[in-house]
Amino acid sequence: MRYFATILAVCLFGIQLLFAQDVNKLKNFREQSLLIYKSYFVKADTTTNGILNLYAKEEFAALTDAAKKELMTQILTNWEETKVMVQSGTNTELWGKDGMTGNIILLEQLDINSSFYKTPELIGVSMHPWFIYLGLQLGVDNTKNVNMALNTRFGFFLLKSRWDLGTSISAGFTGNIDSKGTGYVNIGLSSKVYFPIRKIGLNPNIGAEVSMALFGDTPAEFNYSLILGLSWYIGIGSIDFGVNIGNIITGSGGITIMPGNK
Repeated sequence: MRYFATILAVCLFGIQLLFAQDVNKLKNFREQSLLIYKSYFVKADTTTNGILNLYAKEEFAALTDAAKKELMTQILTNWEETKVMVQSGTNTELWGKDGMTGNIILLEQLDINSSFYKTPELIGVSMHPWFIYLGLQLGVDNTKNVNMALNTRFGFFLLKSRWDLGTSISAGFTGNIDSKGTGYVNIGLSSKVYFPIRKIGLNPNIGAEVSMALFGDTPAEFNYSLILGLSWYIGIGSIDFGVNIGNIITGSGGITIMPGNK
C-alpha cells in the first residue's frame, strides 16, 4: 500500500508540474511574443484543451491568406505546439500543422452569424486523439530470472497531447533462464503525463499502472508500477522507450500510432 501511495504521489506531482508549465508558458507568450504581434491581436488565452486562443483586430482579417499563413507559422513556432485558434469578430479560424508535410495550414473556419463552416483541408482535428502502441518488454535480474512479453496499449488523450489514459495487454513468459518459463497474460490500466520538447522532437513522460497477471490456474496477481518513458515524434506517431518500476524492473520499446492526431 505504501508503494502504491508513493507512485500516486509522484504522478500527482507530475500533473501539477504539467499545469504549472502551461501557465508559465502562456504568461511568457503574453509578455514576449504577443507584443511582437500587437498590430494584429489584442489578447491571448488558452482553451480548456490547452490550445492557444488569440483575439484578433480588424488588421488580421484584412490580411491575405498567404500573409495569414506566414504569420501563423511564426506564432506556432514561438508557441511550440501544433494548433492555434484565432477569434476575429464572429469568425473563428483553427490553424495547425499538416501531419504529412509539416506545413502550417488553415484547418477549420467557422462564422457564427452566417452558420458558414468549412474545412479547407481533409485533415481530422481531434482534441482527444486515440492511440495504439505495439512493442516488446524485457526484464532480467541478477539471479537470471527473465520476463519477456509482447505488449500493446490503446487509449486516448484526456488533455490534448499531454495526459493520456490507456489499457494494456501483454502476453509472454517468465522464469529462470536455466529452466522452462511460465506463460502469462497481463492486463493493465495506466495513465501518463507528457512533457513535449517539440524543438527537438522528444517527449519525456511519467505515469503509473495497475495490472493483473494471469498464470494459468494460479490466482490472479495484482501489481503496481511507476512508468518512466521517452518518446521520439515520427509523423503521426512516435518511437517509445520506457522503464516500468514495480515488483520487478522491466524495459520496453515499441511504436505508437495516433491516427486522430494529425
